[in-house]
Amino acid sequence: MLKDLNQVELRGMLKIRRIPTPDGGCHMEAYLSTSVREQDESGQWTTANSQWHHLIPVNKKAADSLRRFPSQASFARACGQYRRHTYEDKEGKRRHAHQILVFDPICPAEPGQCNKALIRGHLGADPHIAYPPDDGPAVVVLAVATNASKREPLSPDGWSKQTTWHKIIMRGEEAVEQIRELKKGCMVCGQGQLWYRKSRKGPDKIAEIIIQTLMTPTHKKAHMGATEELKARILDEEIAFSACKTFVKNSQQSLFAPPPRPVLSFNPL
Repeated sequence: MLKDLNQVELRGMLKIRRIPTPDGGCHMEAYLSTSVREQDESGQWTTANSQWHHLIPVNKKAADSLRRFPSQASFARACGQYRRHTYEDKEGKRRHAHQILVFDPICPAEPGQCNKALIRGHLGADPHIAYPPDDGPAVVVLAVATNASKREPLSPDGWSKQTTWHKIIMRGEEAVEQIRELKKGCMVCGQGQLWYRKSRKGPDKIAEIIIQTLMTPTHKKAHMGATEELKARILDEEIAFSACKTFVKNSQQSLFAPPPRPVLSFNPL
């Protein structure tokens, strides 16, 4: 059985804000900038505005890697998971923030851009197809849920399930044909770019994944033959993402490692 995936790989300009705390410590906020490529009406890909991703170090090794970065902006690479965080502001209103949970060390990187999101989960509703009034390309919207398990001492079995919802966007008649057989509950796997846009209903932003590749192992009877091919293509993506995490780990060890201590020789004679 294929497991759900919620993986994000980012490379771009990293900016760190160090905010003093009342107890004399320092609170750090990290933001990484990437550019997103969009597909226009003619089918050509163009570069859109830069997107700033809020990085949240989850453990000590990720937080320690941030402390080693200089105050000025520099290029970095990070791998993590997308999360939509809900909170209440000072006025008691419900707000939403988009975050990237980082579990592995953030490491320096060569100048360049990378924005890759790999999502595999189940549809929470039937696909929605919209046609713009200006005769533009059709827009397909998918609501995909990914589930992850988290240790919860108070639960009966010691685990709790966390569900993250992803809004996936596809454009064009080819996308319409590709999702025609999809229904609520079908599993899909998509690879694309994560970006944020302003909401028309409030100050919060909306996170969307602009899909470039979609694989659909939907109904068992209709797609039994595609299962092995799908697993092979997904395995390639997982290997690539695993290689990214290995690169981060190795780079962190080589670039952040302290200089070797000098060896002192002692001759008693």
